[in-house]
Amino acid sequence: MFWFSRISGSGNFWADVLGPSLVTSFGIGPLLVPIAGAATAGVAPSEAGMASGLLNSARQIGGSIGLAAMSAIAPASTDSAPVSDSLDERLTAGYGMVFAANGALLLFAVLVAVFVLPRRSPEQGVGQGPAARQEAGAQRPRGVDADRVPLDHDRPDIVSGEGSPAERGRRG
Repeated sequence: MFWFSRISGSGNFWADVLGPSLVTSFGIGPLLVPIAGAATAGVAPSEAGMASGLLNSARQIGGSIGLAAMSAIAPASTDSAPVSDSLDERLTAGYGMVFAANGALLLFAVLVAVFVLPRRSPEQGVGQGPAARQEAGAQRPRGVDADRVPLDHDRPDIVSGEGSPAERGRRG
């Protein structure tokens, strides 16, 4: 983002747009999956869909709020640029200020992530796994894996046909 903030009205595509775009894409792209994984880690399987939806909603709302804030910064910076500058120089000064503000926010987020957020080792977990349930004394359902939703083929009465709706109707 800080490289983007150095854009100028007399700059060129290769140095002022393509270079920072490539660095940004190679930096942000590989982060999307780990961020989603970290945001949904430790969520119970029955709540994974809700957690994923909340993450996507937060991304959309955060992007909208960020765009609105940056759309307010750009014209304010453009208006405060010297009138003697060309229109291109004043506009790029506004956009440069937006990119500098984005870079500062990213730097702040990294500092919060490193120094403020609590750390959990993989061994600690959040108590959702089968080992944690067994340690707590919870009983596993007989014949069914406790980490997945039981399906019809897990029930012997349905698999054998004894409990099928047609069979029950014939009996009575």
